[in-house]
Amino acid sequence: MGGGRATLANGWTLRRSTVAGEPRIELTGPNYTHDAELTHAGIFTERIGYTTRYFIPTGEGAARALESVLERRPIVDIERSTTSSGLAEERPAFAEQGEGRGTGPAEFRDLRDDFNSFHSGMGAEDSHQAACDWVSQKGLETGHEHLAVYDPAGGRVAYAGTGDSPNRLPLFPELIDRLADPNQALVVHHNHPRGFAPSASDVALLAEPGAHSVVVHTQQGDVFGPA
Repeated sequence: MGGGRATLANGWTLRRSTVAGEPRIELTGPNYTHDAELTHAGIFTERIGYTTRYFIPTGEGAARALESVLERRPIVDIERSTTSSGLAEERPAFAEQGEGRGTGPAEFRDLRDDFNSFHSGMGAEDSHQAACDWVSQKGLETGHEHLAVYDPAGGRVAYAGTGDSPNRLPLFPELIDRLADPNQALVVHHNHPRGFAPSASDVALLAEPGAHSVVVHTQQGDVFGPA
């Protein structure tokens, strides 16, 4: 079954799956002993083929449910397969607090000129590595989250910028539209200045059909995802 997958510290996984033709984010690994906790968190179950399966709700409840699950089981790895399928109709459930893409008043500040200056003198084939290095360096310099989106089709970084916040990285309409397009395969690099592992928002972003990978860089040099 194609789709993105995030591995939690206890071995559970969050992955993209399709049930009755509908795209969902599925939690695999728990059993009936976890039902009370997960139901309280907002996770819902369905009995499919004599097996109880666990799913993250869509819409506004997604981030809250994910944050509850991840509170004691942080993400240790996050990846996406090359299969393009996902939540084409749903927007990512952006986090109100903590690392991730917020819905608050912060605005995205375009820093492509800064990135291009950083990248000057490097070959086009180095754009992906430059995206990794740039978000890490800018995070160390400013203490803020930075975003660099690599487009493999063009072999270049299509977007680079920041929300000038240590815990918010707002997305903008053009990027949101491209992330919703299954013909895209964008690699989203961003840093977590406070050193946190991938957040619930990162998992929600991974569900977008146009997101090939979500890569998180921490101040300590840790990298989560296929950098």
